[in-house]
Amino acid sequence: MREAFDECGYGWVTSHVFRKTVSTHLDQSGVSTTEGADQLGDTPTVYEERYRKKRRKATNRAAMEALESIEKAPEAK
Repeated sequence: MREAFDECGYGWVTSHVFRKTVSTHLDQSGVSTTEGADQLGDTPTVYEERYRKKRRKATNRAAMEALESIEKAPEAK
């Protein structure tokens, strides 16, 4: 994975960062605790404690929209 991240310009990404990103995406996509835990190789209890945090209310709509636009940004070449 290290070589793949380096090659595509994401040298700062570690396996831990990638794992957290995957778990966040799974949580936001509405998969169950059991499904998320299965994907990450955790127990449902561990997945719940580490990755399914209570969502905080967005207090700054402009900042939230700017961050959400990341996935819509054109790909770097």
